[in-house]
Amino acid sequence: NLSPNIFLDSVDIRNFPQVTIELSTWTSSGLVLSNINAGDFVIQEDGGAGIYPTDLKINSLAPLSVVLVMDISGSMGGPPLEDAKQAANRFLEKMDPGDQVALIAFSDPVDTDPNQINPEREYPLVGNLEPIFDSIESLKAGGHTQLYNASTKAVNLLSDQPDGHRAILLLTDGINDPP
Repeated sequence: NLSPNIFLDSVDIRNFPQVTIELSTWTSSGLVLSNINAGDFVIQEDGGAGIYPTDLKINSLAPLSVVLVMDISGSMGGPPLEDAKQAANRFLEKMDPGDQVALIAFSDPVDTDPNQINPEREYPLVGNLEPIFDSIESLKAGGHTQLYNASTKAVNLLSDQPDGHRAILLLTDGINDPP
């Protein structure tokens, strides 16, 4: 049994004692929770008397955090890399404002530490996607396929992001082939 993720986005008290709360809420599978209502919540400050919301709004467009992991090993040279670039760009164009994307373009070596970003082909989670588009355009194929290290780094980059709204998109043509 997995716990839901519930984030309080806003509390509107302009018409107090009428109180409206807005939540971003989803299951660990990323599905929006729709079977909750205002009566399920109480707002309380420092142990004082509780205020019960009169209205609840569910924000179903909670932001995503995605790591785009692209294989740029030697076997990706030519059409495979061009196809991967095109697919990555189409994916990025579909992102919503507020979403964050990180990039790991990998061959070898790949440091699995999420704090060690290779500025030539990696970006941490960012909301401004222009540098990622530019980086994808400049990618060139070469080297071996450190798929496991790149996947581990992607998981590590997302470890502090909320369940249900984080994902890894992996574009590769092969298997782990470390030097």
